[in-house]
Amino acid sequence: MLSFSYTISLQLSDTLAHITQLRTHILSLPITPKTEAKLAWEGTAIRTWATLALAQYDLPKHHVATILAHPAKPNRATGMILGQRDAYDFIHSSWRANPRPIAVTALETLFTIAYPRSRGFNVIEPTLKELIDYLATEEEHPLTQASIAHLYILTLPELPDPGIFARLVHYLYLSKYGYDLRGYIAPERVWQADGATYRRLSDTSAKEHTLTAWLEYMAQSMRTNLESIASDIRESRFHIEFPPSFWELSDRQKEILKRMAHPDATATNRQVQKYFRVSQITASRDLSRLTSLGILYPHGKGRSVYYTKI
Repeated sequence: MLSFSYTISLQLSDTLAHITQLRTHILSLPITPKTEAKLAWEGTAIRTWATLALAQYDLPKHHVATILAHPAKPNRATGMILGQRDAYDFIHSSWRANPRPIAVTALETLFTIAYPRSRGFNVIEPTLKELIDYLATEEEHPLTQASIAHLYILTLPELPDPGIFARLVHYLYLSKYGYDLRGYIAPERVWQADGATYRRLSDTSAKEHTLTAWLEYMAQSMRTNLESIASDIRESRFHIEFPPSFWELSDRQKEILKRMAHPDATATNRQVQKYFRVSQITASRDLSRLTSLGILYPHGKGRSVYYTKI
């Protein structure tokens, strides 16, 4: 049984209300498709860098962004970076604004991505089932649900580094209810900036079995991040700079996206080869480019892989 208790304090209630207002404001701002793509891509890069930094991976922000933009030869660091991207892509593709209740199978997929060499999901599955059943019966703000799941997973002794999984599940709950703001958000950036407070509050809340201070901290972190995003949009400011050519698509890549305008449209390497009369290598390069920009999401492996728009 879950043994946490919490109170929706006046401070927490006010912050949640302000978050809802900020969300509405940001989503109503006029943004070009190119700027929207840059904001979403930068959100993924910053979330990836910050969550790995919280897990004690000493990787410079620009190095993480470069790997996401141009995947290098596989090594442990590259695998961790691309694994985070794959997890975010799965959430965006399958769970963004999804009306279905979150099921254990979704958490299992995230676990497999976060811990590809681990077969220990069955050990924590009953605990996670209890968690999602509890959250499904509580009519709380999406951020409150995400924060409860976040802290609860941090307490699981079976995980060698529960923080990575906890932060992915946190993001999953936000995305389900549309609070990922099309992928712009990165509260991990706020947590990483003051990791001592993040760790202190998570440890204290877990030991004392009360979540009120933790929920207030999570809400304030989200508010800070949304205020930063709104300011960035108004001032056309980005935090990871690449040459303008990085964001440009070729005519063929633009045409691939046009052919995938329908929500149920898919594309395969073979289809791209046939339609554009290009080689398998050229088709792979185009599809990989669109994937690295967070525009397409690959399903399956090997020759059976197909792509959908995120």
